[in-house]
Amino acid sequence: MKGLITKDLLTIASHKMYFIMIAIFVLIPDQFLGNFAIVFAAMLPITAIAYDERSKWQELESMMPYSNKDKILSKYLLAYMLVFAVLVLSIVVHSILALFISEYKELVNVSLMAIVVSVALIIIAINLPFIFKLGVEKGRFVFIGLSVLIVMLGTNLNSFSDVIKIGNNVQYYLFIIAAIINIASIMISYKINYKKCRN
Repeated sequence: MKGLITKDLLTIASHKMYFIMIAIFVLIPDQFLGNFAIVFAAMLPITAIAYDERSKWQELESMMPYSNKDKILSKYLLAYMLVFAVLVLSIVVHSILALFISEYKELVNVSLMAIVVSVALIIIAINLPFIFKLGVEKGRFVFIGLSVLIVMLGTNLNSFSDVIKIGNNVQYYLFIIAAIINIASIMISYKINYKKCRN
């Protein structure tokens, strides 16, 4: 599985524009863009899957000693790694910049970031089964729908802040819900990929 994750990371790393975009999102003193960088990271595995499809990687992969679970779980782990890497990057960069620029102080909101991470995890859970079932081309319709939802959520960041004030444990409950949905998503993806391999 380590080899699969490394392959996908190298595929994504070959597109430096993605990392430039994340850096720009993180550096701009805007709450929506700063948090969108975390959500954007959750979408990067789609790039790796798209290249797998174009290069007919699945045919070669089927001849390798990788189990169905390894193939599926590697994509989820890749997404989780990217999301939490960007989360840490955002916290570190915003904390440092907040020492010198007052606009960045309001961006260092760990509770809000926790909610954004949960949203990113839910997006992963919804998106990947459709990608595995329909392929990247058709699965992009789900991606577009999720993108619209993200923008709508982004315009209501103040509502998220109000929710945090009302209940300090909201982010924990949302994270637990996201974890449960991801477990169900992984099981569904296992079944989808298993049926594909049998056909």
